[in-house]
Parts: sequence; structure tokens; C-alpha cells
Amino acid sequence: MPGDRVQSVPRSTLIKEEYPQNLLLSLKITTANEIEIPQELTSDIRAGIEYTLSTLDEREREVIRLRFVDRKTYDEIGKVFEISNGRARQIEIKAFRKLREPKRWNYICYGVEGNLKRRCKQEYQKGYNLGFNDGYKKAESDQNKQENLSCCSEDIKSMPLEALNLSKRSLSCMVRVGYKTVGDILKIDESDIYRIRNFGRISSDEVARKLKEIGIENTSWDRFIIKQ
Repeated sequence: MPGDRVQSVPRSTLIKEEYPQNLLLSLKITTANEIEIPQELTSDIRAGIEYTLSTLDEREREVIRLRFVDRKTYDEIGKVFEISNGRARQIEIKAFRKLREPKRWNYICYGVEGNLKRRCKQEYQKGYNLGFNDGYKKAESDQNKQENLSCCSEDIKSMPLEALNLSKRSLSCMVRVGYKTVGDILKIDESDIYRIRNFGRISSDEVARKLKEIGIENTSWDRFIIKQ
């Protein structure tokens, strides 16, 4: 959220500009960090401003109206609420802080419809990036798997699983699924390994270590190796 710099809004700002431009300029000059304000006050931007003001507390909203729509001084506002001019100024500062919160400010800056379109675009981009990253990772995994397969001789890939000297339990679980050769288990990915019924982490560790013994590394099995 943009930082706050507590200072009074110059009276000249209120006199020179019409509402809501005077409010926008006042929000800008009371902010330590620069914030962008709408360049054109379209009907959607005005709707966004009014919606944002409606989210304030009743007294905060009324102080903003008196200050920027009716152009009242802090003394005049104080008399309306029977409070000091300092207290009136404090209410304005609190309202400003709320208005500059990103969720509120986006309605002021982009309008109601504009902010909705902007958020939809952001969510679409977020989903696209997640999908792209997942797809890229899968493609990279598939490529590594293909490279591992190409590095293995046909003799190794055609070896029956029994040649790995696996435990009876591990061997039975994989044969039951339909895996019969070393080449068969080199083609599968992590999700396939998880789907092997009654095939726990110890069995997966065993397979990974047996593959390493015959010189096969960087496969989907490697992540199941239990560190000693």
C-alpha cells in the first residue's frame, strides 16, 4: 500500500478543481509514494469513486463529502459534528488511508467495470502461467525420460524385471499392473508409480536402487530414494 504523509490539503486545491478531481489530487499529494490517478473521469471511473466512498464509515464518508463536494473548511466541518477542527482533519486522514488501500484504490483508478476486467485478465494470466509451467515441467520430464531410454541399450530395456533381483512383494505388484521388462518401468512417470497398488515407498526405493546398480539414473524413480 502506498505510504502516508500526514499533511493538510491546501485550500487552493479545493477551490481550483471540481469534485471529484479535487479529491483525487488531494489523495495524490498526501501520499509519500507516487500513485497514478485517472486521467479521464469517465462514467465508469466516477462510479468506481462513489462505490469506494460507500465502503467508508458513515462519518468518514460525510467528512469527505463536506470537504470536497461542499468545500467546507475543517472549522466548518467541526461545527457540523460538534468536534474540533483537528478531529475533523484526523477523520479525513483516516478516510484517505482507507481509500489508498489497493483493493479500494483500484476501483478509483480503473472504475467498476474496468477493475473487473483488469482482475479477470490477471486471473487469466495467472492460470496461463501455471498451466505453461506445469506443461513445461512435464515436457522437460518427458524429454529426460526419453533421453534415459535412448541411452539404455535394447538388451537392458528388454531385460525381464526378475533380472533386477527385486523382493517378491515389489515384483508381484508391478507384474500385476502389467510391467514385465526394465523398459516398461523406465517409461512410467511419478503419477504412474503412485498408482501401483500396495506399492509403498520402500518398494519404490528398492526399484530406484536396483536401477542405479545397472547404471540407470535420472528417472522418475530417483525421487523415491530414501536417504540414509
